[in-house]
Amino acid sequence: MSLLQKISSALRGKTRELGEAIVDANQLLILEQEIFDAKQSLEQAKHDLSDLMAKEIQAQRKIKSIEADISEHEQLVQQSIDKSNETLALEIAEYIRQKEVELAQQQVLLKDLVTYVAQLKQTIQESSDIVNQMEQKCVKFKATAKLQDANASITNQQLKSSHQLSQAQKSIERLEQKQTDTFDRMEAMKSLQSDHKLTSLKEKIAQAGLSTSEPSAQEILERLKAKNKAS
Repeated sequence: MSLLQKISSALRGKTRELGEAIVDANQLLILEQEIFDAKQSLEQAKHDLSDLMAKEIQAQRKIKSIEADISEHEQLVQQSIDKSNETLALEIAEYIRQKEVELAQQQVLLKDLVTYVAQLKQTIQESSDIVNQMEQKCVKFKATAKLQDANASITNQQLKSSHQLSQAQKSIERLEQKQTDTFDRMEAMKSLQSDHKLTSLKEKIAQAGLSTSEPSAQEILERLKAKNKAS
């Protein structure tokens, strides 16, 4: 496969994938349009049925008219025979023959119309049942879609609230840690200041020639000797 063929195949694949995604995203809208189109077709079928039924009535009327005409002319033939007018009787008989041919054609037409009307009525009824079922399912799909949207919204809100609570908790923890750090620094500063004051005091004592160190054993011995002499 050449490079151009591969590119062409990839583009067709992308187009098909995009088309399927669009169909999936608009499936409910497509279903509603299909139902609308089906109802339009049903209305046209009902119009066609009314035309066929009108033609059926016309054919029935035509047949009755031809039958009455044939019956009337049969009587005229009999009257012509009674009056020994064979020529007229034959001419009327030819007319009757033509009418019988026309009657047969109308009867065939009526039979076909009756069949077509029955078939179309059945088709319309079956199609109407299907359209009604589709409409009911469409209503159900809409209700389910709204419920799913509501659930999704609630879930998203819960997730958002949970996230916000988590962020708030983290903020509290950061503030607590910051305050703890501040208190620790304050204690450390106090300790440093205390150490500094102690160091300053020792320096002052040393500068004054005073000693704060503990006496040695020799100093204690001399002090005791002096005490004994005094007593």
